[in-house]
Amino acid sequence: MLANCWDVEAPGELPRLDGQMTGVRVSERSSMFGRLGGVWQFSNQEGWSCQATVEERTVSATCQGAVARYNGSMTIEFGDGIASGSTNKGLEFSATKR
Repeated sequence: MLANCWDVEAPGELPRLDGQMTGVRVSERSSMFGRLGGVWQFSNQEGWSCQATVEERTVSATCQGAVARYNGSMTIEFGDGIASGSTNKGLEFSATKR
């Protein structure tokens, strides 16, 4: 999978997201998201990399790059019209389908 993003304005002090990112599924997993289920490795030309796991009702990811303060992880669980999750930095979030 190859994605191109240009002129993306990241909020706050987050790094720019412009450029190409490559994703490769390294293993398959059962998921409510069908063929997206699996363990994915993503990287870009700026030295950022992420490993994302899409399994059953959960999406989790860990990312690291050239700027240590942006390194981190998150987990989101989906079910019954609700998505909720958290990050390793203490942010918790939830959403409800209308």
